[in-house]
Amino acid sequence: MNTTKSIHELLKSSTYGFLSKRLVWQQSPGETPDTKAEVPEDADVAELIGKLIREKGNLTEGYHKLVDDLVGKLNDPRTKISADSLRVLAELKNEEYIQDIVASNPATPTDVLEIMAGRNVKEINRRLASNPSTPVDVLRGFLDDGEDKEVLTHRVAANSGTPESILLAIFKTGRFKESLAGNPSIPVGLLDRLATSGIGERKEVAGNKSAPEELLTSLATSTMKSLIDLEDTLNKMGKKWGEEGEEGKALLDRVKRNSRLCVRTLENISANPSTSKTTLKDIKEFVDANANRFSQEYHVDILVASRSRLTSGEELRKIWLNNPDQQLIINLARNPSTPPDILAEIVNVGTSGPGKASALSNPSMPSKREELKMLKKSLE
Repeated sequence: MNTTKSIHELLKSSTYGFLSKRLVWQQSPGETPDTKAEVPEDADVAELIGKLIREKGNLTEGYHKLVDDLVGKLNDPRTKISADSLRVLAELKNEEYIQDIVASNPATPTDVLEIMAGRNVKEINRRLASNPSTPVDVLRGFLDDGEDKEVLTHRVAANSGTPESILLAIFKTGRFKESLAGNPSIPVGLLDRLATSGIGERKEVAGNKSAPEELLTSLATSTMKSLIDLEDTLNKMGKKWGEEGEEGKALLDRVKRNSRLCVRTLENISANPSTSKTTLKDIKEFVDANANRFSQEYHVDILVASRSRLTSGEELRKIWLNNPDQQLIINLARNPSTPPDILAEIVNVGTSGPGKASALSNPSMPSKREELKMLKKSLE
């Protein structure tokens, strides 16, 4: 059976027959709009959309299943969908999850995103504030949204599509620094300043792919020193603070939190493609040499190794088999060196939230067809 032909014939009978033939742009780094490669839209997505449009208004169990199936496919970043299909889906205003997906997708046409902003729906606005394709005027308008200004400004500050002028204006407020620190579009001069700000900002700078090598090296050195100081403080004062009531407990919690943020910073530096191999080796030597000094609530050497670019696929496999910890699963899901079969397993063993989303977005995640083969093999 020629599946593509049958889908085309199925959709041809409806007003939306064009959906089976539309193409979606996939842009690689360094490409311009004129050099993007055309990639056919997934045929099963076109078929689902065609059925959904024909069933529109018939709120039957079959219709709701179509919606659920489509949402499931569109939540997978490997799914290809055309701008024209996204335009059609934007008209399904009563389907909350579909609206969220359309508002979040960078392939959605800018005029559609502008129309969606005009509906002034809180959750949709939040999605639009994070979408790098949202028009600048819409993003600027979110900064003056009285009711939801705080959340929207955080998202605009983290949005890689936000122009420098708006990022500078947000920076001058003295707030939203963590969101700005993680934004790859932030000017390098501001990154330098954010790296000497709070410990939360340093963690975000460490994961910013636009951070220059020398900044990451300096950040690694200062973070390793801070981590040793914090852990020494915990070893000396932890028990005493724990016996001093609410005030002591609050102080203990704050030092523990800062220690964890230092560990996250080292993880991010270890995963950052701009980090030099020398710095990666320095971090590995540091955590291996000091493993016994750190709090036993987490294994710093394993956490850092699970994100590091130095860690081989086989080493990551050992971590996966021996350390079923939620944070480690998330780290493995983010690491491009993680073997594809482990990524497929993370997606399919009931993992949800950041772990599943990170695995699906991992460049080493196998295609849907390869994923099915791996799962079938694992069951044999």
